Amino acid sequence: MEISSVIIKPKLTEKTQLMRGFKNPKMAFVVNSKANKYQIANAFFSMFETKPKSVNVLKRKPAKARYMNKSRKNYHKGFKIAFITVNADDFAQLQDKVMKEMNKAKEESETIVETEETNKEGDGN
Repeated sequence: MEISSVIIKPKLTEKTQLMRGFKNPKMAFVVNSKANKYQIANAFFSMFETKPKSVNVLKRKPAKARYMNKSRKNYHKGFKIAFITVNADDFAQLQDKVMKEMNKAKEESETIVETEETNKEGDGN
């Protein structure tokens, strides 16, 4: 598995924001469901140049979604979350790098959407 495809995006919720304030701060990322702890640690080190203290993994199973029509069944997608513990000294620098990566990913996704929209406009002869 390629290192660039292991960590998908940071998971930002109230719980993960509280975990950043601990003595040993933790960061949460949505990761590839086939990745193991060692691959996640290597990907984290290659992306942010900081060695993690520990990596804990949580798998969320696909859950039934509420659907008004009883004859149809709908499920939420399952995913894997990695909680990565880092040193408190490295955390301030790391937070800036994570925000830059998030903004970079948003810009890339926006440019993809813009190019798809321009292609649709150009096809309508």
